[in-house]
Amino acid sequence: MTQDLLAKLESMIPVSVANRELLLEAFTHRSSVNEVPYVSSQHNERLEFLGDAVLDLIIADTLMGSNENLDEGKMTQYKSAIVKGDALAQIALENCLDRHVILGVGEERSGGRSKTSNLAGLLEAIIGAVYLDSGLQTATKLVDQWFDSFIKITLLEASGTNPKGDLQNLCQINYNALPDYSVVNRHGPDHSPEFTVEVSINGKRIGEGKGSSLAEAERNAAQVGIIRFELL
Repeated sequence: MTQDLLAKLESMIPVSVANRELLLEAFTHRSSVNEVPYVSSQHNERLEFLGDAVLDLIIADTLMGSNENLDEGKMTQYKSAIVKGDALAQIALENCLDRHVILGVGEERSGGRSKTSNLAGLLEAIIGAVYLDSGLQTATKLVDQWFDSFIKITLLEASGTNPKGDLQNLCQINYNALPDYSVVNRHGPDHSPEFTVEVSINGKRIGEGKGSSLAEAERNAAQVGIIRFELL
């Protein structure tokens, strides 16, 4: 059972991990330690603490290299948007990490598999585990793969290229309503999914977009929606 679980957890991570016990610890929620016999005796909160710091460093370094004109205030603003709990939870869901977090019975029953705090903590714990196992270079490779779309979209929106915001303004002005985004398809392997999102206004479909993250797919759907909206 444990070996099968370890192999499955390893398959969820798009980098090689030598010490799979660290991954088991990263996926182990505090609630399961005294309830699930095959899990690590350590829950993931120490790895979460470490992963939080490692993620901050990697994102800060990425922002430093993205635009030499970004000042400290802007970089702080963008980093906060990228590493906030909701964003981390979304990335965890996009990569199906929620399916394998190890929870106690009570936490499972209370919806712990979908809680933002649990998902964000899981993502940070995995980053911490990869850092301990293989160092900063491999941790950076992991973060680059998981966060690439989100970072690009954050920077585009910060520069004024914000199709979701533009479409929302159009819908509010013309219909006094907000656009509605829905996921219509998800395919591809867990570590490299592709999402298809539709956007509609008052039940009328006006755009569809694809992307390797929900944020990217929604942004692309909004771009199509703006073009079609102008033709309505």
